[in-house]
Amino acid sequence: SCFTSCRELGKRPELEFGSRATGLQIAQHATLAGKVAVVTGGNSGIGMRTVEGLWAGTSLSLFFSSKNAAVFETTLTNFPPPSNSHFTAGARVVLCCRDTTRGATAAKAIKDAHPALETAGDIVVQELRLDDLRSVLRAVKGIKSTLGRASLDILVLNAGVISRQLNRTVQGFEEGWGVNLVGHYVLTQKLLPLTTETSRIVAVSSVAHMITKKIGDDPDFEERAFSGWQSYGQSKLGVILY
Repeated sequence: SCFTSCRELGKRPELEFGSRATGLQIAQHATLAGKVAVVTGGNSGIGMRTVEGLWAGTSLSLFFSSKNAAVFETTLTNFPPPSNSHFTAGARVVLCCRDTTRGATAAKAIKDAHPALETAGDIVVQELRLDDLRSVLRAVKGIKSTLGRASLDILVLNAGVISRQLNRTVQGFEEGWGVNLVGHYVLTQKLLPLTTETSRIVAVSSVAHMITKKIGDDPDFEERAFSGWQSYGQSKLGVILY
């Protein structure tokens, strides 16, 4: 928990940016005003919170849901941030998702949660179906159009699936392998020319990569029995290796 992490940090300041660091502590000095970020799978879950964090900054709702508000207040009381810290991000965020209607709903929910927030950024919804590389290429064009002459500062590869049965992407890849790795690989490679030396690419992985010790010769399950967890594990291992 953040409370436990902050308590430990109080005892061991050298861990400030170690494995026990919290989002609050890391982001308290950050400002992303004027930056552009792209987040895949940004309409729900971790992806939506990532969009919110980049756009809205270190707000209460980024770190805790309402049911944990008391814990948040206790944390700030016992471990307040430095007096010179500021809590804004203000990046322009491209929210990529399969369903643009859901994406628009998520963007509105984020903005409605911060009615008093002053930010120069915006949330742009971009359709992206990682199970169809044609959609990936269309999304690349859309992102380039949104950026204009600006560079891409942050790319968060968050979207992912875990399949219970053998499904294939439009191009014939096993769904987990195709969506979690191949789609993101093509997206990233096509967007690399828009990045700079200071840009950051974050690939969201999982401890599930430990399920698969190696990636064999049949990642698409064409000659072996399908396993949803093996599919997910190898795709996450692939993400780490990439």
